[in-house]
Amino acid sequence: MPSILEKLRGGDLRSIGKSNAVVREVIRHPQYMQGLVTGLSDQDPIIRMRSADVLEKISRKHPHLCQIYKKGLLQHLTSASQNEIRWHLAQMAPRLSWVPTEKKRVMAILRKWLAPTEKSQIVRVSALQALFEFGVRRSVLSKALRDESPALRARAKRLLSTYAQG
Repeated sequence: MPSILEKLRGGDLRSIGKSNAVVREVIRHPQYMQGLVTGLSDQDPIIRMRSADVLEKISRKHPHLCQIYKKGLLQHLTSASQNEIRWHLAQMAPRLSWVPTEKKRVMAILRKWLAPTEKSQIVRVSALQALFEFGVRRSVLSKALRDESPALRARAKRLLSTYAQG
């Protein structure tokens, strides 16, 4: 039987490959979670990206499965340079429970990713969304509404309307 990471191999970064099938398998067999966290530092960028994709999808409905690995996820948040990993980690971050020192560190990383010097607009938008979900609303939204990035302004407007309604 191939390892969980072998099932994520092949194709290119524009494809999720068999990620959705792997999500279902890992939910049935949570012992495979460690393999996905390890996959975040695989030599193959496709494995890294798909591992992040699978972890993020699992965290949507089963954040408790990711919670066990939050220390490793925090390490990857700190060190990840591949954009696909960073935006998935940003999406996951608010779904996990962090002690105050960890939360402060996570939010500092997200603020760095939100900065105009960040080249990836997807990373910036994901960081904005995560900070919003962490409860940092007015300051990040007001800055994002004045940003040069149309994608960031659009997300800020959407979040602002959500914030105003809720």
